[in-house]
Amino acid sequence: MVAGRCPERAWASFRERVGMLGPLWTAAGIGFFASPEIEWSASR
Repeated sequence: MVAGRCPERAWASFRERVGMLGPLWTAAGIGFFASPEIEWSASR
């Protein structure tokens, strides 16, 4: 199956999943660009 056609791999769900990782990455000391295209969790 092509990744672009799989509903679980849509941009909207990706943004949500990545946004929830922000606090984890911050706590782990991982530097990352907090893109304005992502709705980051409040803990960031």
